[in-house]
Amino acid sequence: MAISECYKEYVGEQLAQLGFVTIKKMFGCASLYYEDLIFAIIGDDVLYFKVDDSNKSHYEREGMKPFQPFDDRPMIMPYYELPVDI
Repeated sequence: MAISECYKEYVGEQLAQLGFVTIKKMFGCASLYYEDLIFAIIGDDVLYFKVDDSNKSHYEREGMKPFQPFDDRPMIMPYYELPVDI
C-alpha cells in the first residue's frame, strides 16, 4: 500500500486542530495517533477510522469499506473508510 506525502500532509493539517496528532509509517501504511492512542490508518491514500460495535453500523450504512491490508487474504481490521463529506 502506498501513501503519498501530500495526502499524509493533508490529513495531518485537517486533524491538527485536535491537538497532538502523530502520523507514523507502519508496514506500508501509516498509523495516526492521538497522544499514544492509535485512532486511524492511512492506506492507499484513504483514511480509515477505528470503529467498534457502537459506531461500526454507521460506517456500513454509509457504504464505507473496511480496511483490508492484504488483497490476497481476507483479513479485515476494525477500521473503516471515513466518508468524504466528513
